[in-house]
Amino acid sequence: MDEQFAQTLKHLRLWGVVTHWEEYVALAEQADGSPLRFLRQVLEQESRRHTENASRLTSAPGENSGAVADGNFPLRAAAPS
Repeated sequence: MDEQFAQTLKHLRLWGVVTHWEEYVALAEQADGSPLRFLRQVLEQESRRHTENASRLTSAPGENSGAVADGNFPLRAAAPS
């Protein structure tokens, strides 16, 4: 994969495609299916990765609710003296 194409994929946040590119190329060479079918398969896998990552990054409701009240918020202004 050339650098410009890799940058395009990164810009589109398709990190899984960049990471697994060689695997995808090998699968495409082995498959007898259409390019459209293969592209759909790659994008579905990328979508699953995005969904899995999003669910890992999403915290449980109320988990961080006390951050501001406890004074742990890093951008909180200092109390006037």
